Amino acid sequence: LSVNGVFLHSKDGAELEARGVVEKIENIENKNSLFLIFGVGLGYLLDVFFERAKGKIVLYEPNIEILKTTLEIVELFHILKEIIVVDNLSDLAKTLQDTCDKDTKISVSFLNSYWGVYKDEILAVAKEIEFMQGTHFAGEKMVVELGRPAIDNTLNNIKHFSKATFLGDLKGI
Repeated sequence: LSVNGVFLHSKDGAELEARGVVEKIENIENKNSLFLIFGVGLGYLLDVFFERAKGKIVLYEPNIEILKTTLEIVELFHILKEIIVVDNLSDLAKTLQDTCDKDTKISVSFLNSYWGVYKDEILAVAKEIEFMQGTHFAGEKMVVELGRPAIDNTLNNIKHFSKATFLGDLKGI
């Protein structure tokens, strides 16, 4: 299977290549992980993740023809009914926002060939994940760092509200 003249799997063997990718994942047994697989290839990477991963799996395949061809060749339906499959960045962003929280560990995995063919999209996905994780971190940081002082400030100043002139009282002056 190839895209733009680039074979999607290593000449050393698709299954061996897939196992090599998965072996590098540190949080493979963490249930609060999301494993984003960029590209289905012939399904070997997806199959190995399905065997080993304890967290959620999202398959992002931007080329629907590759997915269609693979599904005609390889039996993956038992896996596809257990994972999330998206084919565009908009759906991927929504999926990540809906399925991840600030503690979710996200791993992005892909075959080397996908980097050669889809480098720009992989970088866009990485940017979206970075933005999303930054938003979660910023939200938590704001609550932790600013929430308590804001509550303290409000409680300290509430006694002044009974003496204050409200803007509505100044109408017509």
